[in-house]
Amino acid sequence: MMESQIGSCQMTSHPDKDPYRTELQATGILLAAAGAIFTSSDRKILLVKPSYKPKWEIPGGCMEAGESPLATCVREVREELSISPPIGRLLLAEWVCNSSRKGHLLFLFDGGMLAPQYAREMIPDGREVVAFKWFTISQLGTALTKPLAQRVIAGLGAREAQLPQYRENGESQRSNMSAGNFGVAVPPLPGSYGKNDGLRCTQDIGKAIRERRMHLGMKITQLSECTGLTVSFLSRLEEGKISVTIPLLCQLAATLEARIQVSLITDNAQGSGANPKSRPAE
Repeated sequence: MMESQIGSCQMTSHPDKDPYRTELQATGILLAAAGAIFTSSDRKILLVKPSYKPKWEIPGGCMEAGESPLATCVREVREELSISPPIGRLLLAEWVCNSSRKGHLLFLFDGGMLAPQYAREMIPDGREVVAFKWFTISQLGTALTKPLAQRVIAGLGAREAQLPQYRENGESQRSNMSAGNFGVAVPPLPGSYGKNDGLRCTQDIGKAIRERRMHLGMKITQLSECTGLTVSFLSRLEEGKISVTIPLLCQLAATLEARIQVSLITDNAQGSGANPKSRPAE
């Protein structure tokens, strides 16, 4: 459902013997697909059950010749579930290449919170899709294949951060800047931390992540599987030994079914005792 062929891909000649490049030159075909993340008011994720796969999938499917990723997503949702809800912005694009060098592009769009009207009208097509169901974030690891579960978690993190993400084979492609993705690191929290309290801020973030994970009854190995982050990295993060970028923190928050709120305050406001303005990063 998430792989197919799209035509009209122009390739230039290259003097090597890569079989995949040769195939593209000969056929002008590129594998690509698009899907959407729909959530409910209680933060569950909509998945569909394909008739030809053991695992669940997100609504979506393969591109047709001359079709854009967004048009593909809209069409596939309509064909699979008989609804045409508005589809929002791109959350994630990923290039995946397997051992046979058959690479494909995957596009993940934001379906937002599905309105009750569309939720009531959903009907599986009975051919490709035989059922639909809402899953909690903690259930994604068993309902989906591991790569797709990590992709969906990354997409939820991109939604929270309001920053689209580009990945290759499950790995986020970081900026060349030293601070990580987009060159942005988590700043000290105004009102709670001073200008020289970065270490304490990092430690408190790690503590909050650990407490939330334990509250959910989630093992650190489960968090690792959902996010694609190593157990070693997560352990050091929870111990407050390493800082975290805002996009990565949003991804962790999405996995832990939490929200991030950022408060911005000026020095003048601090001195006057004025309340900082804040808004959730979502």
